[in-house]
Amino acid sequence: MFVKSYCGIMDEKQSNRHNHDNHQILVARKGVLLFSDDCRQNMLCGQSAAFVPRGIYHQARGINTVFNTVYFDDEIFCHLTEYNSNKLPKQVVVFSISPLFRELLNEICKDTLVSNCVSRTALQLLFFLFYQNKQKYLPISLPKSNDLRLSRALCYIDNYYNQFITLEDIASVATTSKRNLERICKRELKINISDYICMRRIFSATLELATTDNSVLSISLNVGYNSLSSFYKAFQKFIGKTPKEYRNSLSFFEQT
Repeated sequence: MFVKSYCGIMDEKQSNRHNHDNHQILVARKGVLLFSDDCRQNMLCGQSAAFVPRGIYHQARGINTVFNTVYFDDEIFCHLTEYNSNKLPKQVVVFSISPLFRELLNEICKDTLVSNCVSRTALQLLFFLFYQNKQKYLPISLPKSNDLRLSRALCYIDNYYNQFITLEDIASVATTSKRNLERICKRELKINISDYICMRRIFSATLELATTDNSVLSISLNVGYNSLSSFYKAFQKFIGKTPKEYRNSLSFFEQT
């Protein structure tokens, strides 16, 4: 059986694309971790955690980040939970967590080899909470595509989402027609191009709310909204909270 915990710092740098021989659960104690695999880009902050299955390639970039992580194999998971390891997800899962989940991982990281009774009990409870909460996905993440035309379109949006851009502009960059681009996007991502633009703007807004003291009005303008009411409407649609409520929730988690 293998299990090992680690507390680290990642400050304004990006890891190389890599994988692990064991599964990983990762939580940002402070700051923000931009975390991506071949399918999606997510933001890890106080109220979220990532499960990374062994062998899955991924990379991360920290923004004033202090993180806790635990690595473990199938055997320890089965031993402590009595679940079959085939119950573990086969892809990266970023999910919402409670203050209890954070505190359990804090306790586990006090014992690098997770060998004493307290840390083993904390790990067992962490596994149960993870298994129960792994379907509580975050409200927003950015999908990726292997289709070359759509990939060009998404990259263009990522670079210019805070400006006025049209479907015609995006289709031109993607070297296809507007109609065909919408069809590809719907087939690959199950959303429209306009949905992705909105998601990209709100994703950036959540990042700015988490890492700056900028006003909500300033943030709405920074991510491309000329109307504060439109920004609030879009933010609540994707996040389920107002921008102020979201920022306050992050402060609460960093204090626990």
